[in-house]
Amino acid sequence: MSVRCEIVVHPERGNPISAVTENLGTGGVCILLPKPLERFSTCRLRLQLNDPLPPIDCTGKVVWIIPTKKDAKETKPSYDIGIEFVNLSEEADGALRRLIQEHADLKAQG
Repeated sequence: MSVRCEIVVHPERGNPISAVTENLGTGGVCILLPKPLERFSTCRLRLQLNDPLPPIDCTGKVVWIIPTKKDAKETKPSYDIGIEFVNLSEEADGALRRLIQEHADLKAQG
């Protein structure tokens, strides 16, 4: 679902990367980054959900990478990256489900 929230990715190698989610689901997240991550690598994630939901800290696994350009004006490549959640806690899963349901309810209303 097209839910946008702030995320910080801590790859196995390199510095943390701040981004905004493109899509978010209970199984994983899609983000757009200026550089690719290594496919099948693991990373630590921190998702900043909407208040009053607490942030989620979890592990993720990079499952796909697609080179892309947002529009014709962009000269630098970007990468759509799919990260699957690994061992998401019940509390984190519940928070994600609430956020996604709230977003779906708002979309249905308007």
